Amino acid sequence: MESNRLKTKDIITVVLLSLINIVIFMSGTFLYATPITVLLMPIYYALLEGMVVFTIGVKVRKRGAMLIYCMIQGIVGFYLPYTLTYFLMGIISEIILSKTGYDNIKGLTVSYILQQVGLCFGSTVYPYVFALKKTMEMMSVKESANLKYVMTHAGSSIMNWGWIVLMIATAAIAFIGSLLGKRVVRKHIIKAEGACEDEN
Repeated sequence: MESNRLKTKDIITVVLLSLINIVIFMSGTFLYATPITVLLMPIYYALLEGMVVFTIGVKVRKRGAMLIYCMIQGIVGFYLPYTLTYFLMGIISEIILSKTGYDNIKGLTVSYILQQVGLCFGSTVYPYVFALKKTMEMMSVKESANLKYVMTHAGSSIMNWGWIVLMIATAAIAFIGSLLGKRVVRKHIIKAEGACEDEN
């Protein structure tokens, strides 16, 4: 029977796969161009990061893998509310996956949607709605006037009920992202593992 405990190679796998999200993050920097597009960032990430989460879930299948993933993402974000939210989502994901199984598609789907909603709150809703003034004060004087304009108007546009709509939209797109993640693992990982078993 395979041990459910993380080994060194499992941790390395999680770390390497997590680093893919840095590429996804960098590819989304163009969204800082306007107040509208900056609000699309959590939706953009929710669409793409499912491939990483599902690969970790199906490839590693060990307790603690998803928590490590969320901790890495939180630390890379380098913003305390974002970091704390991702840590919390990591704990919740581990609880869900401990009940459903660490490679269970439904469990991974629910976990992924919650992670992305948490990311949306920590990276966009909190700084632009609940702490906009403090966020602007924290910005360096070196930051461009255009970026400050974009962030201020982005916050203003979701100040009332818009942030709720944004979080719901993120959850919906995260579901689509989970379908993409599921397709990737079924096409590449599960199929490859099935082929290895056939050879044995």
